[in-house]
Amino acid sequence: MRMRANEPHRYPTIDHIIPLSLGGPDTFENTVAACTPCNSAKANLLPAEFQSSAFLTARRQFVNTPPNRLSLDIGNNHYDRDAIARGVRIFFNGREISNVEEYCVSEGWVAIPAGKAKTRAGRPVTIRRHGTIAVRFHDDTAEHFGKPE
Repeated sequence: MRMRANEPHRYPTIDHIIPLSLGGPDTFENTVAACTPCNSAKANLLPAEFQSSAFLTARRQFVNTPPNRLSLDIGNNHYDRDAIARGVRIFFNGREISNVEEYCVSEGWVAIPAGKAKTRAGRPVTIRRHGTIAVRFHDDTAEHFGKPE
């Protein structure tokens, strides 16, 4: 368990690795920082028990899901530096495409550059194409998540 950097709204709590209720010591070596939801879900479980819990399985799935909408434009509200740094694979109508400036999974579109044209601000002029969008992080494995829809 560890705090995720993109969750500033979650305040860290002190969690005992081996719970005090199971005889764990109240020492620095037996404590870690954990977000409130993780600490509450762990309750008095040992680390091995918590690793296989339904809560942690669901949380891992959430952590491994790219944002619904993402933009490469730093001035856009949907810009996410961490997701971009991690690398997002975008599949449009079943084919992986790499020249995407912005996408939205729920609305089913990608914005791709229209040739070499630029706006006054220096950003590429884009065209929206509608279709089926699937996104994955580059570090996800096909065995774990399956092929894109």
